[in-house]
Amino acid sequence: MNKNLHFIGNGNTHTMGKGDKKSKRGKIHRGTFGVRRPRIKKRPKTEDKINPNKKA
Repeated sequence: MNKNLHFIGNGNTHTMGKGDKKSKRGKIHRGTFGVRRPRIKKRPKTEDKINPNKKA
């Protein structure tokens, strides 16, 4: 099965899959982030949560 689907409309060809800049699969292939593939936020370390020197 072909993973890249082509749609033709208004004279423009639109590729879906790894070549698509806006799809999640395309973002993974390019290594970029955006609305479809947000960055994973770093969780605070346990040392930061339990700090005896920190005043409440």
